[in-house]
Amino acid sequence: MTSPNRIIRNLPLPAIAALFALVFVATSAHAGKGGKIDKAFRGQIIISDDALPPPDGADEKGTIKTYKALRKSVIESDVVDGVASWNFHFTAFAKSKPKTSNLTLEFYTDDKEKLFVADKRLNGADPNLKILASSVRISEDENLNRGRKYILKLVAKQGKKDVTIATTKLSTK
Repeated sequence: MTSPNRIIRNLPLPAIAALFALVFVATSAHAGKGGKIDKAFRGQIIISDDALPPPDGADEKGTIKTYKALRKSVIESDVVDGVASWNFHFTAFAKSKPKTSNLTLEFYTDDKEKLFVADKRLNGADPNLKILASSVRISEDENLNRGRKYILKLVAKQGKKDVTIATTKLSTK
């Protein structure tokens, strides 16, 4: 029997984003606009091996505890044809609605210079959602390196302005 995680990993990125958007729309509406889960993670990105379970509106404290336990700060690479690549899921709890469907996940060095090194475009997101969940695959060919620390930003292109709506730090291994 094929596991649900294997099925999700084989879906194209827009399909994964749409699937998780549907789950989070339903549960976010139940949790309320100013729920504890939103307040606990507002402006943050949670990196995890697999998709986070849907929030439990009846047990928000339990959901927060579960999300914190599943959060990763180090992602491990798989080497394919001599090139390291990283697969991970992320859930972004935006500070505000993106107001656009054109989002970018940007990678910056977590050092004194804070240099831009890579990005992943996430087109087709619902501009009215404050929670976005998806999966990412990025490799050394796209300018990430093993053994480095990065700042990850979810950026919304609003007109001519780039607005950071969620961030996190991570390390590659």
